[in-house]
Amino acid sequence: MREIKFRAKGIEEYDKDKWYHGYYIKLDKTTYCFKEDYERNKNNSEHKIVFDVMTDWGLPNQHKMADINIDTLGQFTGLYDKNNTPIYEGDIINNKNILEDTNYEVIFDNGAFYGKRKNYYNPETIMYLKLYRVDKEDIEVIGNIYDNEVEE
Repeated sequence: MREIKFRAKGIEEYDKDKWYHGYYIKLDKTTYCFKEDYERNKNNSEHKIVFDVMTDWGLPNQHKMADINIDTLGQFTGLYDKNNTPIYEGDIINNKNILEDTNYEVIFDNGAFYGKRKNYYNPETIMYLKLYRVDKEDIEVIGNIYDNEVEE
C-alpha cells in the first residue's frame, strides 16, 4: 500500500521555520446555518499535521498535532531520490543523466507528480518530467521552493 503523508511548516512564531511530517487534517471551527455567516467568517478552518513522537521502549508513542501554514503543505510522492531522501511536492530536484543536468520543481497535476521547469529555448513554454519514469539514481532533492532559491 502507498504511504500517504504530508509535510508543512508551522504557523506560530516559534515554529514557522520547522517542518512537520505526518498526516494532514482540516478542521472547521464552527458550523454556520446561513451562507452569510460563512462569508463573514471566511477564516473558519484550521489546518494541522498529526505526527508521532517516539517515547521510551515499551511505551506508546505520543500523537501530537501542529498548526501549519497551508501555503507550505506538500504531499509525499511515494518516491525517493538517489540518497533515499523522500520527495515531496514543492521540492526542487536535480535530474542529472546523460541527456541533461536540470532542476525541476515537483508538482501534482492531473493525478500524478511531475517535475516542472521552463523550456530553455522557449521560456513561454513549460517542460514536464514524469517522476515515476525517472531512474532513482538520476535525481536528487537539492532544496524546496519555500526555503531555497535555486536557479532553473
